[in-house]
Amino acid sequence: MWFCGKGKKNRCNVNECDRPAMSGDSPVDDCLRDHLFCAGCGRIVQFSSQKVAELAEKIAAEHDFEPFSPEITIVGLCRDCKKSGNRCWMLLSMAQDGQRLRVEGFTGGCEVRHRLTAMGFCAGDEIEVVNRSGPMILNVKGGRLAMGLGLAHKIIVSRADKGH
Repeated sequence: MWFCGKGKKNRCNVNECDRPAMSGDSPVDDCLRDHLFCAGCGRIVQFSSQKVAELAEKIAAEHDFEPFSPEITIVGLCRDCKKSGNRCWMLLSMAQDGQRLRVEGFTGGCEVRHRLTAMGFCAGDEIEVVNRSGPMILNVKGGRLAMGLGLAHKIIVSRADKGH
């Protein structure tokens, strides 16, 4: 489930938006298995690139890794969202080291929300990702906090920098 810039949950559905359902319940062309995903509006653009396929094979070989599904998803903002200034919302688990983020909200039930609030997370607060390998290390309200990716997957954030 992804969130549009207006804060509404947006499940992709073929009938609603002319793109394959994220749950995988609609057929997807096997030749178009790579995706551009707009974190602002949820638009998905499928593409196929021989260069991308060759690069994926090369990277897998360099790491002695046998991929079952060498798909690539590039997350960012589409042309329309860049022009409109649509705020890019994502899950904290997708953030990179050094990113300054604004907490926008939470997914999950009441227990998860109470737990996150007790840990110091409030909508509107700014946080910084210190390290995301292993448990995520975050700067939250002047202190450091460690959290697993499962819990980080329940926190909705946006970039805190100006312009977004």
